[in-house]
Amino acid sequence: MQHENDVEEKPAQEFSTKDLWVASALLTAGHKLSRIEWPDPRNAFFIFLDGEYCKATVEKYWDRTLSVIAHDFTDNMRSLKSRIFSEKKSP
Repeated sequence: MQHENDVEEKPAQEFSTKDLWVASALLTAGHKLSRIEWPDPRNAFFIFLDGEYCKATVEKYWDRTLSVIAHDFTDNMRSLKSRIFSEKKSP
């Protein structure tokens, strides 16, 4: 079950998602976070490199076949939350 508004492909083989859980799964699976973009003050998009490989990982995530270390997943979740709240833009 993929949510169209939460995930999008970016040009030049980048992959973008505003879904914190998906971003955490991608980080835990070894993908490189390029940057965080703020199209507006309320939405942060996590931009990853190697879009095609990310897309395959996200499919595994939604199919419940992605295998990652749970502790690493929660550490990455905390780290991303910390980054978005420290970088959050004011309206």
